Amino acid sequence: MVSQVPHDILNQTFPNFVNFMDDEINFSVANPDAVIYSIISDPTPVLGVEVAFNESGIDLEQRAKDLLFKTPLKAVLLVNIKEKTEYENPFRRQKNVDLYRARLQQDGPTNEPKCDESDADEPEGAVYCYGIRWVDALTGAVQIWTRDPETGDPIPRTKKTYFYGRPELILEQWEKTQAEKEKQGLKSSPKGRGKRTPKKIEGKAREDNEEQEEEESGPVIERYPELNLTMADLIGTENLRDQKALTLRWDEVRRLLRVGCILTARQRLRRAVKHLPENKKA
Repeated sequence: MVSQVPHDILNQTFPNFVNFMDDEINFSVANPDAVIYSIISDPTPVLGVEVAFNESGIDLEQRAKDLLFKTPLKAVLLVNIKEKTEYENPFRRQKNVDLYRARLQQDGPTNEPKCDESDADEPEGAVYCYGIRWVDALTGAVQIWTRDPETGDPIPRTKKTYFYGRPELILEQWEKTQAEKEKQGLKSSPKGRGKRTPKKIEGKAREDNEEQEEEESGPVIERYPELNLTMADLIGTENLRDQKALTLRWDEVRRLLRVGCILTARQRLRRAVKHLPENKKA
């Protein structure tokens, strides 16, 4: 379900300018999840969309670099969805098996597993089915990568901006990524800095040359981030209609992510139930 976000949203974001389709751009690199084509003249791939679920942020950035190095794409939109904790089958604990059987007996069999919110005041929190957590809380971040106009090298056009998740969880995930980068020698180790706090920004996304400031101050959190990209950037036209900034319907993206969480929880539960010993099935 998470991988359907570009299919459901981007197709409506680019009317009359590009055609949305899945396609293989170049045999030397794996296909992105989605490709936006310019159809002004000959169909030309201009924007790749990559949606990652529980993948390393560093690996996702490398994916953007590979796509820009090895394909005609002008830009890559990265959406990074991460779960707070690595998934482990809850039925490995007998108390959860007993709870599931008790709740199933109490509620009766249903066509769909019963999943509900952990907290009505926390719509972006974990998902529970029969009182058992099957999907942990998520964070969601977006970033645009393009080519340097002078060197042609892949560069981040926008900062990695978090549009989904609790601020404290976002900070936790961000610190893990920074530690991973330091371990791999991808950035200098900060010295003499106090405890970081999530940084909320309003308005236009900051330029990519502020990357060092981001590393020092903390993650960028914005519910409605701007992509800092226009059709003119992708197709090299001076037509005024192409100067309009590209965007996503972020409320709809968040809704789809929540739906995806619930569907993932149901899927995990079904798989776990299939592997229960016969004498433990309800």
